Amino acid sequence: MILIYSPHISNRLRYTLQFIFEDVCRKSLEFTSDSQYFKTQLGVKVNYSDSRLSTAEIYIKPSGLLSEDGIHPIDIKVKKENEKIFLFPDEESDTKFDIFSSIFYLVSRYEEYLPFNKDKHGRFEAEESFAYKHGFLNRPVVDEWIIILQGLISAKYPTVIWYKHKFQVLPTIDIDQAFKYKGKSILRIAKPLLVSFFKLKLSTFFNILKIYFGFKKDPFDQFENFEKLHSKYNLKALYFFLFSRKYNKYDINISFRNKEFRNRIRMVSKTASVGIHPSYQSRYDFKIIDDEIHLLSNVLNVPVNSSRQHYLKLRMPNTYKSLISLGIANEYSMGYASMPGFRASTTHSFRFFDIKHEQVSFLKVHPFCVMDATFTSYLKCTPAEALEHIKTLMTNVKKVNGTFISLWHNESMSGEAEWQGWEGLYEEMLKLNYPA
Repeated sequence: MILIYSPHISNRLRYTLQFIFEDVCRKSLEFTSDSQYFKTQLGVKVNYSDSRLSTAEIYIKPSGLLSEDGIHPIDIKVKKENEKIFLFPDEESDTKFDIFSSIFYLVSRYEEYLPFNKDKHGRFEAEESFAYKHGFLNRPVVDEWIIILQGLISAKYPTVIWYKHKFQVLPTIDIDQAFKYKGKSILRIAKPLLVSFFKLKLSTFFNILKIYFGFKKDPFDQFENFEKLHSKYNLKALYFFLFSRKYNKYDINISFRNKEFRNRIRMVSKTASVGIHPSYQSRYDFKIIDDEIHLLSNVLNVPVNSSRQHYLKLRMPNTYKSLISLGIANEYSMGYASMPGFRASTTHSFRFFDIKHEQVSFLKVHPFCVMDATFTSYLKCTPAEALEHIKTLMTNVKKVNGTFISLWHNESMSGEAEWQGWEGLYEEMLKLNYPA
C-alpha cells in the first residue's frame, strides 16, 4: 500500500498516480487530504503538497498542472542533467522535478488538445511534439522516471518489493490491401495491365494476369509467411483489417464480400488476434466505423474490441470518444507516421483520460514505436539504416523492461515496387529479441 497526501485530490492526480503505481508498479493506493492522518501512518508515504510534513516521506512539490481545470498553453521548463531530462524542475522535490505533472502532460497527450499545424491528413505530426523538439522522442522517458521514483522509494523504504516487468515484443500488422491484384475488379487492375503492355513489359503483363486468374500467388498474400515467423519466434501477432463497404483513394482494399479475403481473415484469427482498421472515410461519421466493426465481427463470429485508425488518423479526444461509444476497449494508433519513437513517452499501455471532461475511461491505449512505412515514405532510408533505428528503439525499450510494439504492413514483405529489398527487415527486427 502506498499512501498519497495532497490537499487537492483531483481526477488528474488520481489518474496519474493510478497509472504509475497501480498499472505499472502493481501497488495499491490510498489517497488522503488529511495531513494529521498522513503523519501518523506507517509504510510508504508520498507527500504531494507545497511543503514537507515529515522526514518519513517522499516529497514532491506540485507545479500546479494537476490541480487545474481546462486546457491552455503551458510554458514548461526543461532541465537536462547528463543523459537525464526533467520537466517542471524543482530542487525542493526529492525527485528534483514534478514527476507527476510531467507524466500526466506526456501520457494524457495534453499538447494534442491545443492548436497545432496539421499535416495533409489532419494529423498531429511528430515534429510538432514536445518530445521531438526537446530531443527525447526515441526514449520512453516516462518509464525511465518511474524507475527513478522506485529507486527513491526503495532507498527510504528498503522492504518494498516491486513488480518486475519483462521485456516483450508485440507485432501488429495493418492490412490495407489483402491482395495486390487478386479479387479486384478488372477496372482496378486495368492501369497496371495497360502500362505494362504498352511499355512492352510483357512478363509483368502476363504475371498480373496469372495472379488475377489464380494461377500464381498474389505478392501481398503474406499471411502464411507472417505466421511462420511469429511461430518461429514464439510471438502472437495482432492484425488490423480494413473492411469498408466503399472503395476510394485512401481505402483501397478489395470488397468485404470477397470469399478469399474473408477466408484469409478467418485463417489468421486461428493463430493471431484480429482488430478493425477503421477506414479513412469513417473519420467523418462514426456510424461507418460501427458498420465496419459489425461486418468484421460477422466474419469472425466474435466481437471485435481492438482498433487502429487507417493512416493513423487520431484526433484528441474525438477519435477515442467515438470508439468508446462503439465498445472498443483497446486502441493501437498511439504512434507517429513521420518518425519512429514514443508518442506518449511510454512503452506501457494506459487508459485514455479525456482532459476536456476531466474523466478517465475504460479505453486502453497501446503505444507503438516503429512503422515500416516511416522509413520509405518519410525518412527515405535504406533497410540497413532502418534496422539501426529499430535497434536503438528496442534497446531503449529493453532498458525499461517495456513492450516493443511494431506496426508492419503485408506489402512491405512482398518485395514489390518501393519495397524491393525490404523483405527481410521484419525478421531482422524480430531477431533482435534474442541474444546472439
